[in-house]
Amino acid sequence: MHVSEVSETRGSSALRPEHNGVLLVDDEGDLLLALSDLLEGRGYCVSTASDGEMARTRVLSERPAVALIDIRLGARDGIREMVELRKLQPNLLCMMMTAYADTDTAVRAVREGAYGFLRKPFDPPELLASIERCFDRVRLEGEKQAAQDALRARNLELEELNAQLQASVSEALQARQAMAALRRRERAILDASRDAIICVDGKGDVKFASQSTERIFGWPPTELVDRPVDALLAKDADAGGLEVLARAAEQTGKAIFEIEAIRRDGTAFPCEVVVSQANTDVEGGELLVGTFRDKTAQRQAQQEKDTLAGQLLQAQKMEALGQLAGGIAHDFNNLLTVVTGNADEVLEVLSEDPSGNEELIASLNDIAGAAARASELTSQLLAFGRQQRLRVESLDVNARLRDLERMLRRTLSENIQFSLDLTSELGRVEVDPGQFDQVIMNLVINARDAMPQGGELTVKTGAFESGAHSWVRVQVQDTGCGMDSAVRDRIFEPFFSTKGPGHGTGLGLSTAYGIVDQAGGSLTVESTPSVGSTFSLILPATAAQAARVENEAERKAIPQLRGTETILLCEDDGSVRELTARVLSKAGYDVLVASRPEVALELAAQAGSRIVLLVTDVIMPRMNGLELVNALRTKGHHLEALFISGYAAPVLEQEQIRAARASFLRKPFTSHELLSNVREILDRRAVAAARAEDRG
Repeated sequence: MHVSEVSETRGSSALRPEHNGVLLVDDEGDLLLALSDLLEGRGYCVSTASDGEMARTRVLSERPAVALIDIRLGARDGIREMVELRKLQPNLLCMMMTAYADTDTAVRAVREGAYGFLRKPFDPPELLASIERCFDRVRLEGEKQAAQDALRARNLELEELNAQLQASVSEALQARQAMAALRRRERAILDASRDAIICVDGKGDVKFASQSTERIFGWPPTELVDRPVDALLAKDADAGGLEVLARAAEQTGKAIFEIEAIRRDGTAFPCEVVVSQANTDVEGGELLVGTFRDKTAQRQAQQEKDTLAGQLLQAQKMEALGQLAGGIAHDFNNLLTVVTGNADEVLEVLSEDPSGNEELIASLNDIAGAAARASELTSQLLAFGRQQRLRVESLDVNARLRDLERMLRRTLSENIQFSLDLTSELGRVEVDPGQFDQVIMNLVINARDAMPQGGELTVKTGAFESGAHSWVRVQVQDTGCGMDSAVRDRIFEPFFSTKGPGHGTGLGLSTAYGIVDQAGGSLTVESTPSVGSTFSLILPATAAQAARVENEAERKAIPQLRGTETILLCEDDGSVRELTARVLSKAGYDVLVASRPEVALELAAQAGSRIVLLVTDVIMPRMNGLELVNALRTKGHHLEALFISGYAAPVLEQEQIRAARASFLRKPFTSHELLSNVREILDRRAVAAARAEDRG
């Protein structure tokens, strides 16, 4: 198409594209002018450029939609310029204009981004049609781009909504997980409680149960849910069941009860329950929340505590009784010492000329015998109070039981028939007489208490051989209520008693068992309910003879127990002090008499080394006998010591007597016993001094 032909087409109808900017790039000025007129006549907004640099300027400033580019721009390659322009505006639709293009050039142009070719010379209708197709393509690309942009925007919006949804879902999931974790933690906390926590609705059905429910009630939580809570409560009118708990919770907001509860196996147990109301949003409204605590262990502990407290109180009473017995024995033995000593003195005088004094001598012997029996009673009193020092002797069991018979009968009621069944030629046993009496007394009292309606009580002795040993057996038989195996298995336990509070200490049989065991024997029991019981005391027999009893011959031997040494006597009881001083003085001794330890220390300081023996009571005010001995020896007095006392247990034990290099004489004592002990001590001292002198 020539320039004239292009100009003739101005009158054609104008095209109204949405974006109608056209860039003409050609180095032929006339062609540019002709094409501009043609296209502007059709309503296009045309801009022109004669080279690549101007074209790039136009693209940057005007942003045309379509560019018609000559394939040859002087020495420049039009295709290369197209590429540069599309770099500046990628959506620029480019048509290449040429009169010389071959197929390879066309292919290269399309490959580089050209939309098509316009061959020179132009046919105006064809040119306009090509331009229209270009703008159709631009519009389509625009619509496509708009759609893509809208789609992209929608995708972005959807992605944002999706992100928000995912965030919401994540938050909801996290909230659900947090809630589940919270519930698991709350459940773990509830299950960790040693108390059973149970929630009950208004109908009385269990709606929740913690894990401890199985341990306390035997019900797994899953099996207890929807069961009536009354299945856990004893059918006790006093407890009132759930209704009482609910009313109390309504009035106070919280109720605390101790009730009898029921385990799944039907066993009842004490239970403390705390009930409170809980308002919930679930169907059913308010719930009662109960915390159940098994009080079995606490109740048992309290019972044991009460039992121990009672045992402690009883032990304290026994200790107080023992101390009282010791105090009584101390004073009583002092009185017996005076009675015995004076009787001995009178008998000694009368024995020199007994003619005409037979009745008086007999009366004095009766007095001495009564004093001896009174001394035995005192020993028994101390034995019962456990304040008597052990004094193991060879004991005639039959004779001892005969001596005890009167006292045993006094402990029995009139509806109990008592008898002794003693085997003749019974062997002797080695035992503390007071403790033997205590065992027999405890067994007899136990038999008496087993026969409140009366019955028969027999104390029977016998002997038997077992292997190479001989044994003595004492049986206490009763026709009382007897005992079953459960009681029999515990009968010798300390503080065990079948009697009610205030009726026995539970120590009698356990004490008897301990005494017999210490003596090398055994104590057993056979019993049948409603028939009676037999307690068997078995002790090893001994061939030892009885302790020698003072008689008239010994009293005649008193003159051979004389001496001339200086003795310091300290005794706070006036009667005992006067008697002891008189007996020692009559035997030839030089006696310094003190009524209390302070006076004894003063007398010793004055007498110096003349004193060879201290005879002293043990229990005295402000200073006891042991302290007096130590004080004298500390001051340089090399003397021997003889303790005299009827009750020395709290102050003086056997180990302390040996440590003090001293001897002990129990009150009441006879004149012969006193002088024998004194002479023995002084003779032993003299022998030791002679041996020391020989070695020197």
